Amino acid sequence: MKKHLFLLLACLLAVQTWAYDLLENQVYYLIYNNGNEVHVSGNDNATGDIVIPETVTIEDKTYPVTVIEPSAFKDCGITSIVIPNSVTKIGDHAFRGCSALKTVTIGSGVTFIDGDAFFSTPALEDVYCYADPNTLEWDERDRDDFNPEGKTVIHVADAAAWHAKFSAVVNAIFRDGTTTPVSWAYNEATHTLTVSGTEPMNNYKGVVRPWSQYLDDITTVVISDGVTSIGSMAFEGCTHLTSVVIPNSVTAIMENAFMNCRKLESVTLPQNLKHLGYCAFAVTGLTSVTVPCNLTYGNVFGSCENLTTVTLGSKVDAFNGLTVADSPLLAVNVEAGNTTFKSIDGNIYSLLDDSFVYYAAGKSATTFTIPDGVKAISHLAFQSCNNLKSIVIPNSVMTIDGEAFSYCQNLESITFGTGTTDVTPYLFNYCNKLNELLVAEGHQTYKSIDGIIYSADGKTLVLCPLGKTSVNIAATTTVIGPSAFRYCGALTSVVIPDGLITISEDAFWDCEALTSIDIPNTVTTIGASAVRNCSALKTVTIGRGVTKISSDAFFDDKAVSDIYCYADPNTLEWDERDRDDFMASEATICHVPSDVLATWQEKFGPIVNVTFVGDLPSSITAVSRESNSNTPLYDLQGHRVNSPKKGIYIQRGKKRMNH
Repeated sequence: MKKHLFLLLACLLAVQTWAYDLLENQVYYLIYNNGNEVHVSGNDNATGDIVIPETVTIEDKTYPVTVIEPSAFKDCGITSIVIPNSVTKIGDHAFRGCSALKTVTIGSGVTFIDGDAFFSTPALEDVYCYADPNTLEWDERDRDDFNPEGKTVIHVADAAAWHAKFSAVVNAIFRDGTTTPVSWAYNEATHTLTVSGTEPMNNYKGVVRPWSQYLDDITTVVISDGVTSIGSMAFEGCTHLTSVVIPNSVTAIMENAFMNCRKLESVTLPQNLKHLGYCAFAVTGLTSVTVPCNLTYGNVFGSCENLTTVTLGSKVDAFNGLTVADSPLLAVNVEAGNTTFKSIDGNIYSLLDDSFVYYAAGKSATTFTIPDGVKAISHLAFQSCNNLKSIVIPNSVMTIDGEAFSYCQNLESITFGTGTTDVTPYLFNYCNKLNELLVAEGHQTYKSIDGIIYSADGKTLVLCPLGKTSVNIAATTTVIGPSAFRYCGALTSVVIPDGLITISEDAFWDCEALTSIDIPNTVTTIGASAVRNCSALKTVTIGRGVTKISSDAFFDDKAVSDIYCYADPNTLEWDERDRDDFMASEATICHVPSDVLATWQEKFGPIVNVTFVGDLPSSITAVSRESNSNTPLYDLQGHRVNSPKKGIYIQRGKKRMNH
């Protein structure tokens, strides 16, 4: 018993060990910068009111306190904190989770506040900030620090200056002596909701809105001049809203603010607007809109079934196609004076790098040729262009970014010019009808065979289009490249030729309709995750030349019942990481030659999640082929024979002669 108590005491004493040069008034300090300054390393056990001094004395030397270290007071019980003028930086997560924190004072010297410094501080009511907004950088990630409803008040000298710079960044109210808190009034006779004041509205995500009882009656919303932002979900689901008045004082419209207002057909956005949040006007009745600010957040105007025209203001220099996802745009126009974008036939091009930025997805055309001179195609440029069946890319295009053609459900053919030298399966995510990838003549890197991209010498299969259902790989192929068949969900059969040497990593990942794969004797390497997540795969043949099967090569292939493996267990390396490939509980049968069964069981039994059975012949004896047999036949190398010819064949576990 005494021994147990001693161990418990030792563990308790070891729970928290601090490295520090000074402990004073619940705060730990560390000497930094060759002994020229001190950082606050905090104390997550601190409680009550904390005042950090501008200087501290350690062993008769005085040091300035300059930094609040990351996570310094994370999850502690302090109720207030005073940060002196000497501090220049507040580290990330410095006060995260201080649920009792009510008051913060930030000194004039702070020039940087790192991410999530005040995340999850719901009780924080007042921040007295003396920093200079012109020199301060504030990385308030995701705009979710302080009180989640946006009720934290940051008291500053000039609220207008702070709001202009940080309203779209910091989830709080900036207030000086001249500001007026936001209030609201509802006129039942006119069905009009009026919001007044000179501060930002609260955010209402997960919070009951004060006008919730009128949501189904409001037809008009008037935001009075002076209000600086429209809070998240403020008017989401106002089913009868038809008119909104937004003044130029509003610089931010937060996420979901007007989402699902299906009768809202028009809106005039203020010229001073700097921030449009995620889904701010998604699923509304808008038919056209002019936006004065950058469109960088997803689905701002997503799923607006009647939206046919978007006009980018003269100051807009960022556009993300996701902002208008699933809206039937016929044109995206650009105001005169814009120095970043231009519009040609309703499509967007960059003036800065000659890139193609966005194709208006609602156009009825089935073919599109990108103009010569375009040098790049931007991320998601053709996203959800469901009427397009073919796209021709000119020789001038050198790079194609990200998922440029994703979600084009009816796209069948793409022709690449001679300038494109890097194609990946991610370009065509969910293009399930794409069955032809063509390459212009004279391309130095690629060529096309049967609608599949190969290296110019024909030795490497580079990329198969997602819509292919069956593939006979060219006889010249020695390498199936990384991710060459990845996401080919319609692929049911593939014939791999003798002469192939390498199946690269991720080659057949997510080929969900593939039922069998026969790997010839010439193959030596099967890469990591090469045949991963092929949920319909039932049989696998592994030729005798394979010497390496990399990690998770057959991961999540839970339908594989039989593997016919002719590889030499003495020379094979099989990295079946975590022993979790194939069917559970070793239900997958791995058939191997009988004379090496013991070697397979000893070397790979603890590694590979299968049951080894020695029922493959170790020698050949000619026998007569049974007539009317539906069982697949295999030659001496273990290759499937679809049309039996005269000669010697092997049926799994038996020896046959075809006469």
